[in-house]
This record gives sequence, structure tokens and C-alpha cells, in this order.
Amino acid sequence: MTSICINAETLCRHNKGLEQLTYALHQISRNACQYEVKEIVILGNDKVEESKILTICAILQYFITPKYLIKEVFRNSINKLPNKVFKKCYKMPIIGKLKDYLQGTKDNREGISIIKNIKRRKRDDGKVIKMNKNEKSTKFIQIGEKEMIEINEDNGIPLGVRVSINIKDKKIVNGEDIWGYVGYNIRIAKDYTSIFTEAGGDGYEKGILVKVGINGNEKPRSDLSKSTGSRIIYCFGCNGKEMEELCDEIVVGYGNRVEDAIVSVLSVIT
Repeated sequence: MTSICINAETLCRHNKGLEQLTYALHQISRNACQYEVKEIVILGNDKVEESKILTICAILQYFITPKYLIKEVFRNSINKLPNKVFKKCYKMPIIGKLKDYLQGTKDNREGISIIKNIKRRKRDDGKVIKMNKNEKSTKFIQIGEKEMIEINEDNGIPLGVRVSINIKDKKIVNGEDIWGYVGYNIRIAKDYTSIFTEAGGDGYEKGILVKVGINGNEKPRSDLSKSTGSRIIYCFGCNGKEMEELCDEIVVGYGNRVEDAIVSVLSVIT
């Protein structure tokens, strides 16, 4: 499956305010889902504030998270983000490709492992069951309902983990088996080299640099239609000699803004 890398500096330069940035990221998220992108890597550097990078990642995550899980998913990170960071996100339409996954079905729903409500549970004699403060796992899953789901697992699962649940059987299931594509993973790379060296699994077969915001008359040095493979990462807005040396191919002329170039490239390669 395809991966894409976005230079946070370039994206923020093109979209200076939170509202513009949110619209751009929704466009990126919508098209990434439409074309089943596996991973989005956010390239950060010293020129971009950490809060900006976290904002980009948070908004991208927001669009692939069921609304009933938003509070729990961002509970530990909301203080690191700008005030009202999701103000415009609330008004953006749901990603059509993920509609069933994000809303859940009668039998299956996305959830997150949680500690809430465990302290309030009572034994048969009416006494409250106290939770060990050092507890690292749980059997309770938040699925957007009044009551938590207590899964049928001997040892529970780590806290704060996103899982798909069969409500009837109270078992963890593979979301891709039920809904198919369920969104992209998000990773932060601190420099150009990290884009490739910190890739999971078997890494990438090929890296393709898509130049953004340059002279559109420059002739491509590669034909995108021939850029086939199962593990390719397309890097947007990462202009510069170092990146040219790290990537296998370079293309230009697909848009002057990161979000537009992503749409153009994804429509060509799929």
C-alpha cells in the first residue's frame, strides 16, 4: 500500500491559519482514505514549532476517529495542542470511505481500552472495586455507549489502545475483515533520513520526491504512471538536495500546494 510524506513547513507556509490548515488537512485525509493510503509521515524540523506538528497530526487523526471516541483518544494530549484546535473539524463532513467504520454497525464497533468506570465498579457485596494505580492493562472498552464493554480476554489489553469489538461476543475482531480499509497510520519524522530509517516492517521499495511550489515548467525526471510497487512513499514539499539524493525518483508539475499535489498524484497512481 502507498505511503505519503508531508513537509510540515511547506504545508504551514501555504496554510497559515488554523482554519486554512484544517481545510487542507481534511482534503488530504479524504483523498488519502479514498485511495487507501497506508501511512502519512509528517516531516518536522527546527523551523516548525512542535505545537504545529502536533496540530497537523491531531487533525489528521481526528478525521479517522469516531466522534464518540474523540475525548478519550486526545485526553492525554489535548493540553499540548492549541486552544480549540478542533473548532473547524466539527463542521467538516465525515470521510465517506470510512462512514461505516466511524459510525459502527449493529454488531461491530470501534473502541478504545479505558480505565474510566473501573473504580466505580462494585462487588456483589456492594463494595467498590479499587483499581491498582500501576495497572497497565484493562478489559474495558469504550464504544460510545453508556456502559463499557468488558471483553472476554484472560489478561486484558494495554490501556489507550484502539480496537474493533464484536458487541455480541465481546471479543476483539480485525476491523479490516469487517470494514475493509480503516484509515492510515501517522508517524512523525524529525529529518529527511528518519523518513526512511524509521519506517516499520520491511521499509519502502522506493521513495519518490514530488516537488511542490516550484516552476511548473520544469520537466519531470520520472513518469509517475510507471512508478509501481507495493511499498512506495511519495514525499511532498520536501525540496532540497539532500532529499533528492535520498529519493529514487523526482517528479514535478503536480500542483503548487501540498494538498493539491497529493490529490493529483494519488489520482494518477491508482
